Amino acid sequence: MIPTARHIVLDELEEALALGPQAFLERHHFPKPEKNDHVIFYCRSGGRSMHALRVAEHYGFTNAQNYSGSMNEWSEKEYTPMRVVHSRPRAKKKAPLLTRLIRSLFK
Repeated sequence: MIPTARHIVLDELEEALALGPQAFLERHHFPKPEKNDHVIFYCRSGGRSMHALRVAEHYGFTNAQNYSGSMNEWSEKEYTPMRVVHSRPRAKKKAPLLTRLIRSLFK
């Protein structure tokens, strides 16, 4: 797992995103991201994370993206920080969930 990442099984993602903030926190033990937070999905090779991105977009997440290289690329880089080109601007407020994970990795 990429350091600071938060894990939700793909089969549970749709249900998780449908939860309210308090129910999400109680179930997953971290704050639910806001719909405009920068969230990046990853998996082993990029396929499931692309599906997760589509689910998030369906639920109104406007600043989400797929890390297409996912863990395969991450492990090839020997856990060194990689640069990501963002297609959408990042939210300016404190971002929960995967946003903190990715920001810490790509500084």
